[in-house]
Amino acid sequence: MPRSITFVALASALAIIAPDTASKAGERADDPCARGAIADVAAVAARDGRTFTTADGREVRLAGLEVPPADGSGKAALDALVAGKTVHLERLGRTEDRYGRVTAFAYVDAGSVQRALLRQGAAMVSSRAGTKACADTLFPDEAEAREAGRGLWAGPELRPKSAANPRDIAALKGRFALVEGYILSVRTSGATTYLNFAQPWWQGFSVSVLRRDARAFTAAGIALKQLQGKRIRVRGIVEMRRGPMIGAVRPEQIELIP
Repeated sequence: MPRSITFVALASALAIIAPDTASKAGERADDPCARGAIADVAAVAARDGRTFTTADGREVRLAGLEVPPADGSGKAALDALVAGKTVHLERLGRTEDRYGRVTAFAYVDAGSVQRALLRQGAAMVSSRAGTKACADTLFPDEAEAREAGRGLWAGPELRPKSAANPRDIAALKGRFALVEGYILSVRTSGATTYLNFAQPWWQGFSVSVLRRDARAFTAAGIALKQLQGKRIRVRGIVEMRRGPMIGAVRPEQIELIP
């Protein structure tokens, strides 16, 4: 059966579980992460820190979150929020990932499941949070838990690394990390713009943005060439070139720090 037909059938079936979806949607009208209702589902149990099963045997993957695979507390936190409850799902973009899991922002009684997990310190905002506007609503919840030292933030391992210490960042090669610091220079070479945190740039950490992605940053209000001298927090997978680097492909990866 074609995937499109499968999804239509899924949405129709799941919507029967709770026919008052439309009335509940009004309570989420101001949430930029709610970009279109998928359905209401009956949640059974969490499979991990950002995935839960439904009564009809489907798996729902929470969008916009990063949960370290070694952390087992996230599963318990998600289970407490959704198990045995009706969960309303809102789309991020594509409704299913390559494993057939429904990818969505989730709400219980109009309260965001993602935001609840972030406030508990059970998750981090991922580098793919949907839109910059959505990410901007999630960052304060993550920051609240981080400042309070809750959950994932109780120890130093996952806390933002200083761009002034490239060796600490390099040790995280291939892993998701948060890095913050002042951008000392912005340079364009070929089809890539580099945000450099050291002088000379090759002795420190950098963020790269390809030309094909730069338009999305501008549309989100991030003028790359005007970031020099600004303090930012960037999130993504650490790569190694001359030094440690994170490739920014989406504007929600960059958070301006006042």
